[in-house]
Amino acid sequence: MTIRNSSIPIQIQITNPSKWERSSIVKIIFQNQELYQNHQIYSEENEEITSQIDKNTQNEVAYNFVAENIPGQAFKMYYLKPRDRGANFHLPEEGLLDGNDFYLENDAMRAVLEEDGTLTIMHRNPEPENDGTEEKIYAMGEELTKGSIWAADSFFNCRGLNQIVINSQPLTNTKKSKLLEASDFKGIIQLELKANESSSTELFYRPLFSIDKGESPVLLITLPRPTEVPDQKFEVVFNLNFEVSKKIEQENHIILWNDAAHHGLVIIHPGIKEIIQFNPSSKPQLTQITIDFGKKYKETSEQAIKYALLPINADCLKAGSIDTEYIEKYVFDYYNPFEWEIKK
Repeated sequence: MTIRNSSIPIQIQITNPSKWERSSIVKIIFQNQELYQNHQIYSEENEEITSQIDKNTQNEVAYNFVAENIPGQAFKMYYLKPRDRGANFHLPEEGLLDGNDFYLENDAMRAVLEEDGTLTIMHRNPEPENDGTEEKIYAMGEELTKGSIWAADSFFNCRGLNQIVINSQPLTNTKKSKLLEASDFKGIIQLELKANESSSTELFYRPLFSIDKGESPVLLITLPRPTEVPDQKFEVVFNLNFEVSKKIEQENHIILWNDAAHHGLVIIHPGIKEIIQFNPSSKPQLTQITIDFGKKYKETSEQAIKYALLPINADCLKAGSIDTEYIEKYVFDYYNPFEWEIKK
């Protein structure tokens, strides 16, 4: 969304559509970069808010910042104005964001992009309890210790998530993954995958993986529109390292759960139950699913398809059953970002 030029200071109303308190990243775009040089975002208490300022070739300037602790179905006011040297500086709330060209990590999870282009998700627990095992666990050559990530109750052994298949050909990593961003707000990794279309042509494909700073366990994935859709067959394959004992299908997400291991995966995408397929497996402890995103590309002219993965474990159990309210909060937040409005 782009707004017209406005007088300074500009009042910005940020509204939380959820019924619970939330903090979330907000991106606000203004036209005419020259009007907003040396401007910054401020709170109602006249605290300067940490923000990331981006400019583009369309003479627009974008302010990215975290709107913190907005009560459910309520709003807070922020202000864009020339920098106030006498104002206090407000740092974002404490929260972890780390990453390199192969992984992203926040307070809740680590997402590792393997060299073959597939994905590994691990729940993060900085202070795990001793489970009686001394087994050393490695990922990408790094030993996972109690000081970093504990792989128990996690997706560590699930190395076949999110394999991209175009025209029945699995794509493979052709160059080192690229860390696009690791800021005060989010981390983004771009993979570069390759498929041989024929003996003389190659297809390069560059999906994006991102997580927000802090405690959100949601991994966001963006799939750019491949060339020549709808002729191509475009699928994403998941090889889960557990047998699905419970499957809860909703219109905009699906819950896959294993009772014995007490973990599972939630896939969030509109109409997911219409494009997901469960494939027979020769191994009893393996579940393979295919998501036919080619159908979605044929139905829309959008340049990218976005979806999200939410790994779940025993934390989402309530009285021995899956706490669907716990999951639906994250699903609702995914579909309902903060709303912003300029007040005159």
